[in-house]
Amino acid sequence: MDEENPNVFLSLIGSIITDLLTLMWEGFVLTCLWAWFVVPTFGVAPLTFITAMGLMLVVGLMCVVSTNSAILFERYKEDKGKLQAWSLILSTKAVCPAILLGFGYLIHLFQ
Repeated sequence: MDEENPNVFLSLIGSIITDLLTLMWEGFVLTCLWAWFVVPTFGVAPLTFITAMGLMLVVGLMCVVSTNSAILFERYKEDKGKLQAWSLILSTKAVCPAILLGFGYLIHLFQ
């Protein structure tokens, strides 16, 4: 068995857990800021924690995936070459939205 495979798996699990904890933190912060500023200013309903996490996924899909792909391409291109960098970007463009969709589905179940 390759020595690197367990490290890659643990890194992936760690990344997913970190992303989930970050999403929860961002959802909490958005809920608070929404209640403090948007509700009194515009008279709209407060956000629930679950809805706030869903909104953070939407924002993440629109902003973070594109930015991360550009950064990954530049870093990876120097080490591995353009063809492998493009394959990494294409897989990232497919995998990141799929992960966001999975988190979104789980969050949706609690609404």
